[in-house]
Amino acid sequence: VLPCHAAQTIPSLSFERFGPRTLAEIWTDSPAFNAFRGTDWMHEPCRSCERREIDWGGCRCQAMAIAGDAAATDPACAKSP
Repeated sequence: VLPCHAAQTIPSLSFERFGPRTLAEIWTDSPAFNAFRGTDWMHEPCRSCERREIDWGGCRCQAMAIAGDAAATDPACAKSP
């Protein structure tokens, strides 16, 4: 189960297949989905951004593809270094 096809490019994440667990269980409990859920994972400028709970830090796959780090600021963000 992938949030998008590009998520496969994030080497630190392992995604589960359908089978013994339901989609709801995977969505709620999967380490891959929880890795970037909420705001605890965010670094600056995302951590103190007034939009952090609106855009949730932007696209992690785009950050991985362009910055080489899934936890980096989304390169499409105006606050990206």
